[in-house]
Amino acid sequence: MGKEVAAQQILSSAEEFPYDERVRMKGKCMKAEELDEIFDAGEEDILPYLDLAKAVRPGHAAKRVNVDFPEWMLSRLDLEADRLGIPRQSLIKVWIGERLAEGRRRESRTGRT
Repeated sequence: MGKEVAAQQILSSAEEFPYDERVRMKGKCMKAEELDEIFDAGEEDILPYLDLAKAVRPGHAAKRVNVDFPEWMLSRLDLEADRLGIPRQSLIKVWIGERLAEGRRRESRTGRT
């Protein structure tokens, strides 16, 4: 529940002060080094300096791929997706993500990269 409240506070703060208004309130745009200093000091909320409408997570853009599955595999995927109440695509992405994370953990234990 705490994360939901924090997220709602961030959203309401961003809605309350649109980005252009926040920039005008601060008087200027700043360099990354200046924002880093404010953040590192921990004395001021950096949210008013951010344009959340343009926020992106590098490396997380979706890219379409086509994969051919045998019919029996699609049937099993559909059964499991229905059981969990999620779309087939979501199930496939979750399972692949779990497998990749498992491989990463195994490599870090053995010292391989």
